[in-house]
Amino acid sequence: MSIKNHIKEQSKKVKQIAKKYGYEIKHSHALEITSQLMGDNNWHVSCSDKNDLGNYSIRLEKLSTGDKALDEKLGGGLKRGNLTAITGSTGSGKTEACIDISCSAIKDKGPYGLNLSNKVFHTNLELSRTGTIMRYISKLSNVNHKKLIDSSLLENKDKDMLDKATKKYKQNLLVRNLLGGNPSFDDFKNIIKEQRKSFDYDILVVDTPTLLEAADAPKLSQEIVIRNLMYLAKVFDIFVLATIPKYKNLSIPSYVI
Repeated sequence: MSIKNHIKEQSKKVKQIAKKYGYEIKHSHALEITSQLMGDNNWHVSCSDKNDLGNYSIRLEKLSTGDKALDEKLGGGLKRGNLTAITGSTGSGKTEACIDISCSAIKDKGPYGLNLSNKVFHTNLELSRTGTIMRYISKLSNVNHKKLIDSSLLENKDKDMLDKATKKYKQNLLVRNLLGGNPSFDDFKNIIKEQRKSFDYDILVVDTPTLLEAADAPKLSQEIVIRNLMYLAKVFDIFVLATIPKYKNLSIPSYVI
């Protein structure tokens, strides 16, 4: 039995039990009770049609990083509506860690094997778009990054793996290069808002947001950048993952590289 049919059948039983004791409950309430009984607070069931138990959606409230130890450190993983910072010195691997987490999310089938098709919008203020995409392709296909740089090293099996990964995940990833033009934070906010109209992502990666400039200042302070990113995560109700230079006393979930 599929996870959706399982939830539907369990929800019917919840309604029957409630009715037995003299209570009439809505389908949406039965679904919520079912998700709680299944003992997983990382996802939420909602019903768009109160008259149709089969018409419901499931969304993650917490997103695994793909690393159990890191998930534990972050209190269960990334949290929807919150900013998680990857901090460290220059060249410590912050961008690589973001890509690892993003690829894990893209590949994640979700709770109980349900494919939620997590979508990642990676905004880049430091590295080239091509270089970033190659790193993602390497992780998603399990083909060595060096072979992508030097295509003469690619074997037939590597090409097959690249082709399969590209077809399977091309709808789940969008990389946009914001290098040049000195975008302000307002510009950046408008970009991610407009992008959601054509690419409805749940995960926003902001690589080196401290390079964003303010209209009235040469460079935004880290405190302002963090506050603004927290605001965007809350307003758009998404997971935000950002690389932040090594910083003391961060008041947000963070992982130091």
